[in-house]
Amino acid sequence: MYSMYHGKALSLSVLALAGLSFTSCAKHPAASFEVVQAPPPHIDSVAHGAPEGAHPGDTVSLTMKGDAGMTASASLGALVPSVPLSEDASEKGLYRGTVRLPEGKTGTFDLTGKLAADESRVSTLPGPPLRVLTAPAAPSPKHVATAADFNAQKVLGTIHFDFNRADLRDDSRTSLASSLEWLQAHAAFRVLIEGHCDERGTNEYNMSLGDRRANAAKEYLLKAGIDASRLRTISYGEERPIDPGHNEAAWAANRRAEFILED
Repeated sequence: MYSMYHGKALSLSVLALAGLSFTSCAKHPAASFEVVQAPPPHIDSVAHGAPEGAHPGDTVSLTMKGDAGMTASASLGALVPSVPLSEDASEKGLYRGTVRLPEGKTGTFDLTGKLAADESRVSTLPGPPLRVLTAPAAPSPKHVATAADFNAQKVLGTIHFDFNRADLRDDSRTSLASSLEWLQAHAAFRVLIEGHCDERGTNEYNMSLGDRRANAAKEYLLKAGIDASRLRTISYGEERPIDPGHNEAAWAANRRAEFILED
């Protein structure tokens, strides 16, 4: 009797517990979980180092700022498909690189920076376009003026003398003062001083007179400070007239000293 009663009581307890479990499961369903993917990396800026433009063959710097620890690269449209950028060791999140612009391609090309955390998390950001200009023409070699150039310009004036005289006239001293300034400013050149005479007198006398005239000009320059190693003289007497006439005007023109620059 006791066993039977207790057996029924136990059966009822089991059923009651089962009912409670069912009710509890119905009121509290199983929990579900949503997987949230990490955001793509962030890029602050992309820039190049040629704001005024560059030429084919130039090397241009590229920089990008963004999240640290990523794989970085940049491209310049059809000009350069991809340039790897390395993170600066002293400044995290700053990426640097360089690109040598190919020859023969000019125009404006779009700069784009790319930052990747992995294959699925990639960000891009446009930067300022790069203008690749036509390569400038090679500069022409600079012409260095020679003694012949200056002689053609007659930078040293001819001086004249009175008949049968070798002393310097006032107008000759004025001309020599101007020549002196030029010689002081162009110390690389030497000077040949030529003495000339008109046709009157013997050849021997005129050779001597031409020599005295050339040396009168030389003495003036020496006293003014021109080094003796830069000066030499020669006499042509009456052999090289500047005016072939046989009158006072021709003779006055031929009584002279000329200055020939030498390299």
